[in-house]
Amino acid sequence: MGGGLEYRQADMVLEMPTSFSVPAKGTIEYQYIIIPTHLTEDKWVSSVEVRPGARANMHHVIATIREPGSKWFANQPVGVAFVPQKGDRSGHR
Repeated sequence: MGGGLEYRQADMVLEMPTSFSVPAKGTIEYQYIIIPTHLTEDKWVSSVEVRPGARANMHHVIATIREPGSKWFANQPVGVAFVPQKGDRSGHR
């Protein structure tokens, strides 16, 4: 195949447990959403694809994997959007 990307069936699909509404006007702060994987063993992540329900409302996504036992945002809710307190963007890794 002439240098293009090779697509294959996903090994794992994760979905947001709750939807996130974007207001019609205004600016919103970065929203953080912790999505549990329920993995019980180490796995390599070679690629990630994000499929928003409303693509026109999506500007960009930053995806990070939190290792088991990590204290990074450990005190935050799982599956719902949140905005960290000012100065707490590091999440106390």
